[in-house]
Amino acid sequence: MSHLISRILLSIFLLPAAALVYMAALMVIERMFNPSDTAIFIACGLFTWVFAAVYWMLIWLGTVQMTGPRLNLTILAAVGSAGIGGACCLIGGRDREIAAFIGSVLAPLSWLIAVTFIWRETVEERTERIRSVSKSAIVCPKCGYNLTGLQTARCPECGTQYTLDELLAGQPTRPEAQLLE
Repeated sequence: MSHLISRILLSIFLLPAAALVYMAALMVIERMFNPSDTAIFIACGLFTWVFAAVYWMLIWLGTVQMTGPRLNLTILAAVGSAGIGGACCLIGGRDREIAAFIGSVLAPLSWLIAVTFIWRETVEERTERIRSVSKSAIVCPKCGYNLTGLQTARCPECGTQYTLDELLAGQPTRPEAQLLE
């Protein structure tokens, strides 16, 4: 099984594992501390969020280039997700326990969704990854798809049609003489 397939399978198991962690934390906190229902849900949500974040990072950080902007956006997503969870708790009104439960579940889920978009591979990163595997790879200048071996100068991924001159000129960090070899 490839590393990518195993990462995808582990990602699929994250939500059921997080639900088990939430339920276990709920039982332990309720028996040990006897806090209010609102505090129980918030504590379980924080514990589950830490579990989900560590789990997610252990799976994907090896494949994601953590640049400065990407790290800043990840932190901003955590703050925004905490704000979403906190807002749910504050606007709960009479049903504060239900609002605390919804907020405690919504915060880690919204962070995971945001991080999925933030950590997406850019065209430049994809091009570099393809180039690291094959130094002679020709990639689509628009989306980074590997065009090596194709008979036409049309990208099957994004549909962009190129002339050979446009395709060769669009190859990043490669001298033109090297492209014509």
